[in-house]
Amino acid sequence: MHTRYRFTAALLGAALAATAGTVAVDLGTVAAPTGQTQPSRPLQPVSTGPSLALRVGIAAPTPAAATTPAKPLDMKLLVIAADGQEPALPAIREFLETVGIPYDAIVAKTQPLPTLSNATKGFYQGIVLTSGNLAVQDAAGNWVSALSPASWTALDNYTRDYRVRTVAMYAFPEPRYGLTFISSVSPSETAPVWASIPAAGQAVFPYVNAANPLKVIWAFTYLSAPAPAAGETTTPVVTINGQTAGALHTKADGREYLALTFDQSPYLTHSLVLNYGLINWVTRGVFLGSRQVYMSPQNDDLFLPNSLFVDNIPGCRPVINADLTYDPATDCPSLRITGADLDKLAAWQNAIRSDPQTRNFRVTHAFNGFGATAAGDSDANDSLVLRAKALRNDFFWVSHTFDHENLDCYLPVPNSGICRPATYNEARAEVVQNVSVATTLGIPVDRQSMVTPAISGLTNPNFMRAAADNRIRYLVGDMSRPEHVPAIANTLLRSSVDSRIYIIPRRATNVFYNATTPNAGAHGSETDEYNYLFGPNGLFRIGGPGGAPFFETNQTYAQIVDRESDALVSYMFRYELYPSMYHQANFFHYDNQHSLFTDVIEAAFAKFKKISNLPVSSLAQTTIGSTLLDRMTYLGAGVRGTYTPGVGVTLTAQSTAYVPLTGVCSTGCASYGGQNQSRVLVRAGTTVTVPAP
Repeated sequence: MHTRYRFTAALLGAALAATAGTVAVDLGTVAAPTGQTQPSRPLQPVSTGPSLALRVGIAAPTPAAATTPAKPLDMKLLVIAADGQEPALPAIREFLETVGIPYDAIVAKTQPLPTLSNATKGFYQGIVLTSGNLAVQDAAGNWVSALSPASWTALDNYTRDYRVRTVAMYAFPEPRYGLTFISSVSPSETAPVWASIPAAGQAVFPYVNAANPLKVIWAFTYLSAPAPAAGETTTPVVTINGQTAGALHTKADGREYLALTFDQSPYLTHSLVLNYGLINWVTRGVFLGSRQVYMSPQNDDLFLPNSLFVDNIPGCRPVINADLTYDPATDCPSLRITGADLDKLAAWQNAIRSDPQTRNFRVTHAFNGFGATAAGDSDANDSLVLRAKALRNDFFWVSHTFDHENLDCYLPVPNSGICRPATYNEARAEVVQNVSVATTLGIPVDRQSMVTPAISGLTNPNFMRAAADNRIRYLVGDMSRPEHVPAIANTLLRSSVDSRIYIIPRRATNVFYNATTPNAGAHGSETDEYNYLFGPNGLFRIGGPGGAPFFETNQTYAQIVDRESDALVSYMFRYELYPSMYHQANFFHYDNQHSLFTDVIEAAFAKFKKISNLPVSSLAQTTIGSTLLDRMTYLGAGVRGTYTPGVGVTLTAQSTAYVPLTGVCSTGCASYGGQNQSRVLVRAGTTVTVPAP
């Protein structure tokens, strides 16, 4: 039995809908690559300072009174956008939602400033401005601040009186931030600028590898110099070309600001990297939510061979066909890895794990037990099975069904156009038989999880009931399909077919299921298939058939690895828990040393380590699912937190949830990236208090 995938018109639409970064789409693990040109715009220097307030007869902020005890603050941020069109707005919203930090967001051009406090507490523990002065054009075409003078003064008084910090994600160098303009630049992919983190900035971004500059592209950038007024201080925390591009600024009345002078976007690496430092600073390192970096690759089809791509044989190339019974009846070459490949993978993984930063990295094998039986052409001397048994504790293991039959089109007559879903008994056999093989081999299979063939079966009530009846709780989906993308990042989906089962979103990659080698012209050529799909004459076009190609020239293997590893790095800096998809053919060592899989993962780790010193972990599928479910429960539990600096954090919830809390240590807390992280059980209607700095 060889695993083969078909390419449907519906999935092609998903590929062509991709507009940012390298977005994975499940076309047999195909991802549509597109260039990142998120629009960035210069800012208009409009006044927000006391001089404007005085001109209209509104009192400017007064100097702070004598030191008073810290006041309680709701553990929530206020995000203020100018007109809602700035790319920094989705950048910060996506980050806050991924980490689980509560926030309110307003568009100042059309919405008033909310009430900031009452007699007993402040309603926000930090202020985030998507642009430093919130400049917009009024009806007459004049540039003005979207916040009125009275609102600026109210905001200034609040941040002073409640000791609440303000972050400006993208600011024109101006007196509010203790900066003066020097010059500007608009960097691109071919002409980037490089941001450095000086010593003072390392306290704000301690997780950034300050030994290496950070690439900034597609982001309009202002270069500035510190210019604090009397009684103020301005300290550069980011520099570009030796000039200030980010600074901490403290006013004479005690107000504190952190401003960056280059634009932000949810798709740009510098934004993904710096977001955490900005929010950690504005919250003083104590907030609801938490983050860690994950890399959890899954290897589908272990024990089965994969049919290989061959460029000059039409039947061995992907086609666009919605018929799940389609079979070209072509005898394509195939490949099944050997025990030697598994040994080399284990040795490579051990080398990765020898670095403390990646000591918790581990591959998951999604296996099909049929390929380890006599009926599947395996015998007592099968090196792959023998080495899998010997190395069983080196990897995570999850069932991929017994024989890889499509659960929505089960055992069809080839090219008949007639599909029937697997029955309950057939589906149950796929679950039970594979676990039985694992038991026989001594493989420690993840009993509560499965990966279904081609992500099939998720809408088949027979399979879903059979899976749930056999203790399966977590299946994987495919994030290239809109129906498998959760509304909030780092959560999962509850099945609408059987509520006992949850769907974990999974990232597809452009390391194709039928690829084994980088060599052009060879059977299983990753390079040939990539260009067949995305090259000058590629099957997929920007905007659909008749559109421009994704690439004007054929891509080299080095370019493919670079692009695919960039995508993985972006997921890591998003702190995504989601696994990623590969196939057993990708683990073939094409030169006896390297595989497509190890090439891409090594490149991703090298890029990540160049930027960050954070530890990276892999999780078993059930651990991923339970962690995502805990997060989803927390987000829906009506959790409220109040932070009194120097005293503690008080938590309540409308329904029971484990609440992620950063910066404090409750029972069983752990340290990550130099910070305490707690998981606090808060039962419905109760109050829990945790001491805090």
